[in-house]
Formats: sequence, C-alpha cells, structure tokens
Amino acid sequence: MEFTIYLKLLCSLKPYHHVLEIGCGCGRIAQNLIDYIDEGSYEGIDVNKKVIQYAKKKIEQEHRKFKFHHINVYSGSYNSESNVMPSDFRFPYRDNNFDIVFASSVFTHMTPPGLRNYICEIYRVLKPNGILMSTFHLTKDLTQLVTNYVDVRPDSMDSKYYKVADVNIPEINVAYDENYILNLFKNDNLSLIGAPYFGKWNNRENHLSWQDILLLKKVPLK
Repeated sequence: MEFTIYLKLLCSLKPYHHVLEIGCGCGRIAQNLIDYIDEGSYEGIDVNKKVIQYAKKKIEQEHRKFKFHHINVYSGSYNSESNVMPSDFRFPYRDNNFDIVFASSVFTHMTPPGLRNYICEIYRVLKPNGILMSTFHLTKDLTQLVTNYVDVRPDSMDSKYYKVADVNIPEINVAYDENYILNLFKNDNLSLIGAPYFGKWNNRENHLSWQDILLLKKVPLK
C-alpha cells in the first residue's frame, strides 16, 4: 500500500495513465491499482519467472489492463542462469510509451553497467515529461555506511562510487554515492523533481520510507 500512495501523491498517477513497473514481483503493488487504473494500463516486468507466473494467474487472467512479463535477464539473486546481462537488455516496449515508470528495490540490486543501461531504457520508454520514481541506497560518504559494505572490482572506472554487501553476489545489496547517481540521471536528461526522499536504511533520523526515493522527469531533447 505504501508505494501505491507514493504513486498517487508524488507522481500524480491518474486512472488514464500508462504505467510500467520494473521489478514488479508477484504484483503486490499492481493489486492495489486494479480498481484505480481504468482507461490506462499497467505493465510489470521481473527477472524472477515464478513470481511472474503467479501474477499472471492471480491478476492478469481477470484484469485485461494488467500485463506481466518475465524478462530473462541475469540476476545473481533471482535469475543466475541467464546469459543476458542487464547492461545489454532492451525493454520490450516502444519509445515514448509510459506516463510513469517506477522501480522499487531494483537499483539497490544492480551494479553500474546495468544501471546505466536501465536509465537509458527508462528515458526511451517514458513519454516526454513522464515521471520516474525509483529507490536507491544513497549516501554522500560511502565510508559512513552502517552495515558492512565492501568495494568490488577495484579496477572498474565506477568502483569508487558504489559498495556492495557481498562481493561474491554483488546484486544482493548495492549502495551508491548520491552525486554519482544524480549525475547519471542528469546526463540522460532525467531531471530531479525536488529533493531526494531519504530512507531509514542508513539510520537517518528523518526519513520517508526504508530506501531512498528519487522522483525524476523526462526532459525532451530540443
């Protein structure tokens, strides 16, 4: 219910909007939108085939405006057999298709190569002035994390901008330098709306949710 409220209040979700959820899981958020989205549509994608099968059976079969798709993309946590890396995946949607894209607890499980590609793909499928709502583990100082995050791939050009909870399976939990993330979005013409809504994950006293939430708008190219 939490992110359903955020979609309506922060993203101004309307019943006629076309929505894409990245990392939709079993349809927990979609379930709360069934009676709200009428003229619009909802698309959910996830790398976990089992949860997509569940969502298809429990939601899609009875609600034609809600569609769920398994994307066979590598994830060390949820789809380790795939040879399609997040950095190479193209979303199965046409350009300028969605009013809102949201991704809860997706980029907290993704390293920079996949993250950069997903940002490009989100820009591509969003309509001009469309909204992205996404969650992260953000910090201005990666040395001040409350849990035991470690460096990964010290030879990588991005290594100083993120840390992971498990070097053997980096996708389990990823924390990013805040400015690094904001610059990635800025470079891909996704403009930050307001200030980040910081979460409680790193023991912040003032927080909205558990993870940090960013709202961004697609800036049309001139």
